[in-house]
Amino acid sequence: MIYAPIIIPTLNRFEHFKACVESLANCSGADKTDLFISVDYPPSEKYMNGYKEIIDFVNSGIKGFKKVYIYIQEKNLGVGGNLYFLRDIVFSKYDRLICTEDDNIFSPCFLEYINKGLEKHSNNKHVLGICGYNYPITMPQSYCNKYNYYYAKEFSAWGTGYLKERISEANIFMNVEYGKTIIKKHWRKLTWNIRRIIIDSIKRHKLYGDLNRTLYLIDTDSYCVFPTENLVVNKGHDGSGVNCGNSKNDKFSKQHQSREMHFDFQGDVPLCENRQIRKELNKYFDIPFKSRIKVLIESWLYRR
Repeated sequence: MIYAPIIIPTLNRFEHFKACVESLANCSGADKTDLFISVDYPPSEKYMNGYKEIIDFVNSGIKGFKKVYIYIQEKNLGVGGNLYFLRDIVFSKYDRLICTEDDNIFSPCFLEYINKGLEKHSNNKHVLGICGYNYPITMPQSYCNKYNYYYAKEFSAWGTGYLKERISEANIFMNVEYGKTIIKKHWRKLTWNIRRIIIDSIKRHKLYGDLNRTLYLIDTDSYCVFPTENLVVNKGHDGSGVNCGNSKNDKFSKQHQSREMHFDFQGDVPLCENRQIRKELNKYFDIPFKSRIKVLIESWLYRR
């Protein structure tokens, strides 16, 4: 089996970062995996304490991996810049990678799942990535009795494996204008939540990476792979990050995750969305009726 290197961009969230690295070190196959870390330079003084703690931690020596590469930035690259810095370094040497933010906690079988998933789908151009997270939805028991993974036109960045060739094609469409194209071209295929986020992206002229990955899947009739049992817990809904905000009812940090040490893909799932699972995903991503009306009104100009 080929072991994809892991990249983790970070800045100042020491406790999250430490827990993330330790969970990965406890994964089956970590000792065969290279780890790449980039510590961004603080944009202001308020980030300095956590930044110094991370510097001390990485300099003390991270154990459990095949090899650890540490990059300490001398100027602030920003969230995207720090991620792209690592991505470009790794893709100059490897044909695949596993990407995670610093606020995820992983199941012991996570690395096996990702690496076996990349191998299993290496020749399938309709599979963009292998996602370790599973949404808090009710999985059909009859499906789970036969399979332990599924395909969906959804994307989660909470621990994802990519092949260089596949993700490079998708990166061409990482721009706000792509949302305008998709909302006109594929309106009926979009969930209400995706429609809402597209409008928000256009209004703010702000790129949301997860959104554009999902739009690419819809536009190219492609899929991501998800486990039926969740392998990732996200701890970032505490106001410490730039994307997830601060949630008083943080269901994500309390979400169930597998404790298994090993993972083998069970069954041969047809490359399409399961209707029952799609129904559950639509329920999960639904928005209130008033929000639907607002989206309809605001999207009218782009759907003409």
